Amino acid sequence: MLLSNLFQTESEENGKLILSKAREALRPGGTLLVHGVMTDPDETKPSDAAMFSLVMYVLFDQGRAWPAETLSSWLAQEGFGVRFTRPLGPPFRSKLILATRLE
Repeated sequence: MLLSNLFQTESEENGKLILSKAREALRPGGTLLVHGVMTDPDETKPSDAAMFSLVMYVLFDQGRAWPAETLSSWLAQEGFGVRFTRPLGPPFRSKLILATRLE
């Protein structure tokens, strides 16, 4: 299952709800890909991701470019094991998290 450019428009509460629904839709061992613009943990770098996060906040109330570490934490809380997080590389400024539904 692919969730692309989704969490940047959502609050933490809605993000976790989406992951809960994704878990219900996947069988144990199923793969979830989370794609989007993600900031570093301090949410100030890279600068273009931080600016994108500000735009998401203005447009979507509680939206923002969530750090990959935050999304990984939500995945763990909702019953997923994170296998890796990788930047897609130029020219793309987004990252990809690959996770597996646990039992």
